[in-house]
Amino acid sequence: VPTGLMRLDAILRGGFAPEQLIVPCGLTSSGKSSFGFQVAFHAIAREQIPALIFTLEMSRAEVFVKGAAFLERCNTSLFTPAPHKEIDWHVVQRATARVVGLGDMLQIEECRGIEQIRAVATTWRARHPGPRALIIVDHIQKVQGKRTKNSTRQEEVWGVASSLKNLAKDLRCPVVAPAQVDNDAAKEKRAPRLGDLRESKA
Repeated sequence: VPTGLMRLDAILRGGFAPEQLIVPCGLTSSGKSSFGFQVAFHAIAREQIPALIFTLEMSRAEVFVKGAAFLERCNTSLFTPAPHKEIDWHVVQRATARVVGLGDMLQIEECRGIEQIRAVATTWRARHPGPRALIIVDHIQKVQGKRTKNSTRQEEVWGVASSLKNLAKDLRCPVVAPAQVDNDAAKEKRAPRLGDLRESKA
């Protein structure tokens, strides 16, 4: 599944491969969600690859707006203008029509539990049995996993990651699940390292 970013696709030898769990990592508000949504909308609109988006932070409406802005190549601020500034309804209508036009190729859900995510994804994949498909889970640390009385948050995230990896293998499609890193890198003015990942041992 191509990402739509030429340099990244060259590194990945064409894009995300089936059965992969991809975890883009970054600080809060660094564009992790936008990256996932951009890949999804590019896959649908340019490659005719169905995409399922689980949004655990934003609302479905916010994801819709981001998709509309991406497809129309405009800024999301056009949908929420500053005071005393009129909305360009021609652009808004054209952009929203593009998302609506994607039809059944796009599905946006707000599921939070890993079991619910798996159930919805399995049903969705049965409706789209083709060789290429894409699932976005935004983001991995917001997913509610299975917790026992004595389990830690780290163990819960490990279970979520393992379940998403199994989901990718079972449904034979890439699963993209962004993750946050701690602010230590920003405080120390250095590039993030693997150890900066929250619940990094997971």
